[in-house]
Amino acid sequence: MTISGAKKFAGLLVMGAVVMGASPAFAGGAASYSPSGAAYSYTYGNNAWAADKQNRNGKSYAEFWRTGADSSYHLWNKGGPGTTAYSDSIPSMAIYKLRACDWVPDNDDDCAGYSYTG
Repeated sequence: MTISGAKKFAGLLVMGAVVMGASPAFAGGAASYSPSGAAYSYTYGNNAWAADKQNRNGKSYAEFWRTGADSSYHLWNKGGPGTTAYSDSIPSMAIYKLRACDWVPDNDDDCAGYSYTG
């Protein structure tokens, strides 16, 4: 391998590490698409926060559980396409499971299966 080839290879390795590090799944976080694909929920910041991004029209929420909590938390996003809602951080209570849900008026909501951190 030439010097310039080695530099290119090293650059590709660094770029790959950056991309993988930015992904919640690779960082030990949880991530979930709602069944319709209208929303994407994920954890970040060592699983201290949750986010819910609207991909299309509709209302969605992230349902997540924190260590030491007796019930789930809900993060609603009613802002429309392209908006993201963010939860508060509770550093001593990390999120350990999360799922994205589509709100269905006057019916049971449509939720994905849980994604676990780890």
